[in-house]
Amino acid sequence: MPAAARAASRLRGAVDRTRRGLTEAVRRPGPARNDLLLQLKAVAAAVAAWSVASWLLPAQVRTFAPFTALLALQQTLYRSVWEASRYLVAMAVGTALAGAFGTTAGVHAWSLGLVTLLALAVAKTPSLGGQRMQVPVTALFAFASGQGRWAYIGHLVAAVAIGVVCGLAAHLAPAPRTHTATARQQAGEVCAAVHALLADIAPALADGPADAGQARAWARRCDELAARIGGVRAVIHREEENAKLNPRGGPTTAPPDLSASRALVDALDHVVAHVRSITRALSATAPDADAGHDTTHRRFLHAYGDLLGHVATALRLCAPEDRCPGPDLTEAIHQGARHCRTLADRHRDRRPTSPTWPLHGTLLTEAERILGELRRLSPEGADGGAVPG
Repeated sequence: MPAAARAASRLRGAVDRTRRGLTEAVRRPGPARNDLLLQLKAVAAAVAAWSVASWLLPAQVRTFAPFTALLALQQTLYRSVWEASRYLVAMAVGTALAGAFGTTAGVHAWSLGLVTLLALAVAKTPSLGGQRMQVPVTALFAFASGQGRWAYIGHLVAAVAIGVVCGLAAHLAPAPRTHTATARQQAGEVCAAVHALLADIAPALADGPADAGQARAWARRCDELAARIGGVRAVIHREEENAKLNPRGGPTTAPPDLSASRALVDALDHVVAHVRSITRALSATAPDADAGHDTTHRRFLHAYGDLLGHVATALRLCAPEDRCPGPDLTEAIHQGARHCRTLADRHRDRRPTSPTWPLHGTLLTEAERILGELRRLSPEGADGGAVPG
């Protein structure tokens, strides 16, 4: 495909994604609408900050007002306040260095180098986070453009303050809505997807060893699920953060509790890693497996498929409609643990002679680990209980 055609295709794709995002933002509340509102707020805040700075301050510093307004507008009000505070600290340190050297040593090449060196040293402070490089940037700007004069630095601080006020005011008008129901729904959906994967693997083992194509397909689904779980975790984190300092729910409203969804997603992350290990083991070929051992291997896989069926049942019960796992989950985990123990006992006597035992041991270990992850989500696990071994 020619380069022009590829560029045109990418442009059409970008336009199509933008159109779908705008349509979703108009139709229903959600992250797409929040993003659109944030863009509109950013425009309004930058224009307001530049207008106020143009009215009150000299032209040399007014650019800092809209720049700071954009910096203050993060996805959540909590992060906006946090990043704006870090920037104010970084700017205060940088301008203090510029003013101290500008009014004492004067503006020279050696003093500029010393200011830069000290500002870079301060920029290593981890507490400033992503704003730490603003220390040398602000110091150089105040020192080189403002000659380190305190009058110029005062105007610079005023421009930054105007930007912060305009940015936070735009964020509060109105504050972004919380979408905890969406976060819980996405956690339940990814749980259902992991359950579907196990539910597909379990019956396939009744026909014997998985072929290479099946194992690769299951491994690809594990990779896709791992990426999806990371996205859901980011959504949960954003919604938890969005509830902080957010006045939209009222001062007496308790912040939404997404701890159960966060625990579910963390457990699913580990479960998918264990399922990925199972797919690797299923794709392995036992060395020197004669006809008798092959029969034993098939019988094991048939029983192991039943075990994965119990695990899939337990996983389905981790995210019921009321998002409150109950005693059914505990019973399903107990059944899976008993089945796992029975299967291990049945094949224990074959360890010395069976070349397939290392493979079977790996499969059983991964199933036990999955059950252990699910136990933490059950009422028994929350109370510190243990699944019978």
